[in-house]
Amino acid sequence: MTGPLIPPPIAELGARLFSFQPAIRNIANNKWVYHSATWSEVIARNTKTNETVSIPRRYVGDIWPTDSPLMMVRLLTELEYRSGAVCPVRRAIIEMPIAVNDSFRTRSRESAAAAPVIAIRLDDGGRSRVGKLIVGGIALGLAGCVLAISLYRGGIIAARAFYAPALPQMHHAGVEPLGAPARP
Repeated sequence: MTGPLIPPPIAELGARLFSFQPAIRNIANNKWVYHSATWSEVIARNTKTNETVSIPRRYVGDIWPTDSPLMMVRLLTELEYRSGAVCPVRRAIIEMPIAVNDSFRTRSRESAAAAPVIAIRLDDGGRSRVGKLIVGGIALGLAGCVLAISLYRGGIIAARAFYAPALPQMHHAGVEPLGAPARP
């Protein structure tokens, strides 16, 4: 069951002119008229070009009056018009690490609205996988050799001959160990 569609705050403007704050990048004229809305987006029409753009509702904020007859509609994030669609601005800024003697507090004051950090991957995944496979194969081979040698020498597959000392035998009187006594 679907509930009634709640109109966005921008719908209260009706046919009044408004501007987006901050202005949508790549669109020269910042004078708009509310056109319509769906459950996920607000559609506005540019007064100069007569072009309509759809802006996701999650980016549309509140409305406030100004001294001029033009109302302001706050955008919750900076947007840009690109390839016929409105999307969030992505800044390709890499934040440098903090210097050794620099503190975090001084840097955070300098850049209150820092851009999000984008991860950069420097290693090549293909080469590292092949290297890991080769090292793993060598390690597995060495472990197998050590195991085979320990089983062979340790007694499970023992090929050693174990010798025990011979017990001394009792000799009869007059019989020498090398044979019978010689007669004169």
